[in-house]
Amino acid sequence: MKKFLFTLLLLTMATSAIAQVSLSVSKRASSKTKLALADFECASSDETALAEELKGILKNDLKLSGHFLLMATGSVSGNSLREIANWKQRGAEVLVFTQMESRGSSIEVISKVIDVTSGQVVLKEKFKRPEADKAQLMHEVAEAIIQGVTGKPGLGASQIAFVSNRSGSKQVYTVDWDGRNLLQLTNGREIAIYPKWSPLEQKILCTDYSNRLPHIFVLDLVKQTKKPLSKRPGLNAFARYSPDGKKMVLTLSRDGNPELYTCMADGSRLKRLTRTKSVESSPCWTPDGKKIVFVSNRSGSPQIYWMNADGSQVQRLTRRGRYNTSPEVSPDGNLIAYCSMVGGKFQLFVLDPETRESVQVTRDTNSNEDPSWGPNSRHLAYTSTKKYKSDIYLIDINEGHPIRLTRGLKDCTSPSWSPSY
Repeated sequence: MKKFLFTLLLLTMATSAIAQVSLSVSKRASSKTKLALADFECASSDETALAEELKGILKNDLKLSGHFLLMATGSVSGNSLREIANWKQRGAEVLVFTQMESRGSSIEVISKVIDVTSGQVVLKEKFKRPEADKAQLMHEVAEAIIQGVTGKPGLGASQIAFVSNRSGSKQVYTVDWDGRNLLQLTNGREIAIYPKWSPLEQKILCTDYSNRLPHIFVLDLVKQTKKPLSKRPGLNAFARYSPDGKKMVLTLSRDGNPELYTCMADGSRLKRLTRTKSVESSPCWTPDGKKIVFVSNRSGSPQIYWMNADGSQVQRLTRRGRYNTSPEVSPDGNLIAYCSMVGGKFQLFVLDPETRESVQVTRDTNSNEDPSWGPNSRHLAYTSTKKYKSDIYLIDINEGHPIRLTRGLKDCTSPSWSPSY
């Protein structure tokens, strides 16, 4: 049985047992800005190794953003007018100079970005973090550079939550978007699945079997607490916070059939949205909070739909493909990522909800599922499975080239990309 119905069947069984079109954004990558990243200036020679490490993190962030073509710089340092003129002749458009100094257990960085054409300073900003957070420090610097040069968001200090069975049962983990700082959030014999970040706070919703039934819990990463939000009879799954964090949308089978409901963020004031004989699942909100995108097999096979947040005016979005599921609306609201069955395996697509046009993003021999947007509305995290082994990958929808994020963690699935808090 296919993934959509099979997943719901497993959850419901556990409960009952115990009681080619082109889009404007597709494959047409805009021209990249030629950027020269100078060696970091250190306060002392003892900091050279650390400076090289930090530069490597920053370089990787800027490269993966997709906005820049990084130029070979050798040992460029300083920001004299003569040097800027030389880089202009070599075709550089932006120069980045960075000063670094260790202050006890902290690192202080001053980043300066110069528009080579005009000679104007685009950005000059100071950053400081504990040395233990050096990767996050460079993520912040990269975010500021991307914002200053392009006016668009980057990936910042965002994280990716996902599910892994490395401990023997499925549990929720987080990792920085570049694969650093792995952290296990849930423990125990019972499984925890379907993590979804809060849009405003460092909290994660998940479906948990701590009482051998599928219930909704919230993990507070700051307070390090776990609190139940929905323990209603039957299936409780696929919960998502609204963009303002005041409500949730989720799938419940309390009335017999898996249907969509909303409630307040604390689980109170339940309201039923759908009333069909079909299976309704995988809901998510548009960024303005006005619509809910979801999956339904009311047409005979799983397809993507959306409706007003009160359940009115349901419209089908996908017509292409016989099996479409796992919708995710981009943070800017312009696209919906989803997976569709192609040749017996799932591949990722993006859909323009206004024109209803779609384009395929992945085209390999793996089965690619569970798309989740990065804060820049350009990168996707997703599950890629080959020969029964699953890992989390990242992909730039404009350029392709999948990047493997997880290694050696057994099976990793269900990524959820956080905002840049």
